[in-house]
Amino acid sequence: MTLLSTVLFGALGLGVMVFIHELGHFLAARANGVHVEVFSLGWGTRLVGVHHRGTWYQISWFPLGGYCKMRGDEALREVSASHDGAADSAPAEEGSFNAAATWRRIVIIAAGPLANLLSAALLLTLLWGAGFWVRSEPSRVVLAADFPPGPVPEETPAEAAGLQTGDVITAVDGRAISTFQELGEGIATSPERPVELLLLRDGRTLSASITPSLDVESLTGRIWVYPWLDPVVAVAPGESAAVAGLRGGDRVVAVNGTRIEHTVGYAAARRASGGEAPLALTVERDGATVDMKLPPGAAINFVLPRFRMGGGSIVDAIARGVEETGRTIRLTVRGLGLLFRGNAASAVAGPIRISYYVGAATSQGFQESLGAGLVEFTRLIARISVVLFLMNLLPMPALDGGHIALYLVELIRGRPVRPALVYQARRIGFSLLLVLAVALTFSDIRFLVGGAG
Repeated sequence: MTLLSTVLFGALGLGVMVFIHELGHFLAARANGVHVEVFSLGWGTRLVGVHHRGTWYQISWFPLGGYCKMRGDEALREVSASHDGAADSAPAEEGSFNAAATWRRIVIIAAGPLANLLSAALLLTLLWGAGFWVRSEPSRVVLAADFPPGPVPEETPAEAAGLQTGDVITAVDGRAISTFQELGEGIATSPERPVELLLLRDGRTLSASITPSLDVESLTGRIWVYPWLDPVVAVAPGESAAVAGLRGGDRVVAVNGTRIEHTVGYAAARRASGGEAPLALTVERDGATVDMKLPPGAAINFVLPRFRMGGGSIVDAIARGVEETGRTIRLTVRGLGLLFRGNAASAVAGPIRISYYVGAATSQGFQESLGAGLVEFTRLIARISVVLFLMNLLPMPALDGGHIALYLVELIRGRPVRPALVYQARRIGFSLLLVLAVALTFSDIRFLVGGAG
C-alpha cells in the first residue's frame, strides 16, 4: 500500500459521500420548485465547472465537503444585515428557498442525510445480493485469560458466560455466522447488553448468554477473546521467513519446545522468548517434522481463510443490507451518547482520518484483487454514509438538523422565524464547526503521526 493510493482512494470515497448528500438536497430542491444556483464538490473558489440552465456544476479548490446553494441565500444574508435585523421575514422571490412552504424546506434539508442513508442501504443490499469474498479468521475463539498479552480483567465476559478456548461460535442473537469478523460486529454493537450465542464444543451445540463490557477507547462491546487461527505459514520469496527456510503451507507445531495449536499461542511463545535470541521452530511439512531457527525480528505471516458471503435470494440480500445498515446506526447512536457523556472523544474521526480509513482499507483490498478492493471500498463508504446521516441530523446550527429544528419551530408558531435569527444561527454554527474541524484535524494528524500505518 502506498501513500498515494491511500490518499487517492480516500479522497474518492469522501467525494462520493459528499456527492450523494448534496445530490439529495439538489433533487429535493428541484422537485419542490426551488432553483439551485451552485452545486459544488468542495469549498472556495471554483476550479472547474459548467453552467447549465442557470446552475453552476463545479469542483472547488478545497476538496473536503461541498454545498448546494439555492436561490434566496444571498437575500437572506442581506435582509439579516440590514435594518439591524428587524425584518420579520426574508424576501420570497419566485423559485427561492424562502418562498417554499415550511414543510417543503424541511423535506429539502432532510433529503441530504436521507440520501446518505438510502444509498448506504442500497449499496449493502447490492453487495450482499451479488455475493463477495472476505478474508477473516474463523469464528473459533481463544480466551484472552488463557493467553494474556497484558492486563486482563479479573473475570472477563467470556469467562463469566462459560466460554472456553476452542469453542466455535455459530450464531449471535439468532444470526448465523462463520467468521470472527461477524462475531466482532455482533459483539461491538451490544456493550453492556446481553447477547445470545450458539456454539459448538466437542461436537455438541450449546447456548450461552454473554454481556460484553464497554471498551471506552473504541466505544464498542468487548468479550475478551481472540480468533483461533491455525498456524499455517504464508510466505513469499525473499521474506525473512523464507530466508530462514520456512515454506508456504508449513504448520508451526512448537516454539522453543512449547507445543502450540494456534497463532495466539505462537505470539505468546514468541513474547516469552524475549525476542533477543533465535526461535527454535518445529514445523510439519509433507507429513514430516522439520526443525529450524528463526532469526530475531523475522516475521511470519499466516494463511487467512476466505469465506463466501451473500449471493442468496433478493429477499435475503435486502434483509442483510438493512440489517448491516441498522447495526451501524445502533453503534453510532451509542457512540454519540457516550461521547456526550465525555467518553473517548479521541475516538471521533475527522475528514482526514475518514479519508485514511477508506483509502487504507481499499488500497489493501486491491493488493489482493480487484474484487476485494471494490468490496472494501463499498462497505466502508456505506457505513460512513450512515454515520454522516446521523451526524448531520444533530440539532446544531449549520448542520441539517439545526435547520430542521428551526423550521419545526416555525411550523409550531405558525409564522416565520426572523431572518436575523436564522442567519445568526448559521454564523454561530459555522464558527462552531470551524473550531470542531480544526480540533478534529489536529486529532487526525496526531493519529496518523502516531503510527496509523
